[in-house]
Amino acid sequence: MRWLRSEGAVVANLEQSKVFAGLDRERMDAIERSGSAAEFRPGDLVIEEGQPNDHLFVVLRGELEVFLPKTDERVTKVSIAPVGPGDCIGEYSFVDDKPASASVVATTQAEVFKIPQTEFQRILDSDANAGQVIYRNLLCLLVKRLRAENQLLNLLASPAKG
Repeated sequence: MRWLRSEGAVVANLEQSKVFAGLDRERMDAIERSGSAAEFRPGDLVIEEGQPNDHLFVVLRGELEVFLPKTDERVTKVSIAPVGPGDCIGEYSFVDDKPASASVVATTQAEVFKIPQTEFQRILDSDANAGQVIYRNLLCLLVKRLRAENQLLNLLASPAKG
């Protein structure tokens, strides 16, 4: 992993993110100044399940995989979802202050923007409008994921038709 300097160009990529949708350029610039970008090679671990995480990550370019690693209790690795530009990761632990619920690995050369929770919270506390937009976007993202999980559970629970 190599940390890159955040220099204006990151804003254009952050604007693709569902988390920051609806924010104006001034607010996007403030978010960019509060974080940094990092480059990952294929196979680099970005987040590790069970480890503390106090950052929100937004994929700027490349592809990553969210997965549950093989453990003593889990007989195999479980792929949860691929993520790409505009997607965020680490939002669960970012919101609830608990260790990461899954691992994330780069599957291609990737660049990820990382903003510390303390810096992000400072921005949200100082700008109620930005906070409202971002929290609504996060809520919509989390609800979408929950609905997808519910649909999968319904498929698994449905008796086979034949």
